[in-house]
Amino acid sequence: MTAFAVAFRRGSRLATHLRKSACRAIPSQRVTRPVQVRLATSDANEAKASSTVSSLFASVQKEALEKAGTSTDSTKDIAPKSVGRLLTKGKGIPTFSTGDFRVSPRKLVHLARLIRGMPLEEAEVQMQMSKKRPADRVRAMLHRTAASLKHNYAEDPKTFVVQQAWVGKGVYLKRLKIHGRARFGIMHRPAAHLKIVVAKKKLDQTKEEKEFDRLVRMFRKHSLYVTMRNDRPVRSLHPPWSSKPWKYVTSKKWMSPDNALAKYR
Repeated sequence: MTAFAVAFRRGSRLATHLRKSACRAIPSQRVTRPVQVRLATSDANEAKASSTVSSLFASVQKEALEKAGTSTDSTKDIAPKSVGRLLTKGKGIPTFSTGDFRVSPRKLVHLARLIRGMPLEEAEVQMQMSKKRPADRVRAMLHRTAASLKHNYAEDPKTFVVQQAWVGKGVYLKRLKIHGRARFGIMHRPAAHLKIVVAKKKLDQTKEEKEFDRLVRMFRKHSLYVTMRNDRPVRSLHPPWSSKPWKYVTSKKWMSPDNALAKYR
């Protein structure tokens, strides 16, 4: 270490010692005003930020109440939790899923067919009593769905049914399968997930309404009606009594309109 560095280091130590001794000798002359001013300004900033946040929350609360159709005078009586429910009530209910887990899709599809169309509570009870291994994962998903409907969407889970339930494949893991004679194969570890869509229960329909809905579904499925143009006559390309087209049926017995329905006269 050079002589200049030693002198500089000793000088800095001496200056620090003199400053400390001066503060101990005259404690009343310590400068504390700048610290108080800094704290005051920080308190003012915090108060300003809190007022801004409260005004933003009040505006959001007001918009949520206007959308829900309630008056703005009752904003003080509503808790923040209920305001969160009002904010999410207008959104559509999403699809709920179990996520991918180790199960075969062929085995999981039996549970999907079982809970499809069931009320939400009854489906949870069925999964709780089922002996199949993936039933516990499906029961947890149904329980989570009921909790989400109650807390996030302000709905009664008892009024909902499992409208749709389907199974999808996950990522299949490949593993070695050892055979004899120094050979090997590849085995697959399957994964699958189950998704559901919930909807509200329909009101009790009469017998006539149920029959009408059944006919509507049948007509939509099989397309029993065909729209036809009225400006053209109806023609058949193949006569019902012959396997040949019209141009090959040349006999007057069939072509003449006078002989039509002759055996019924």
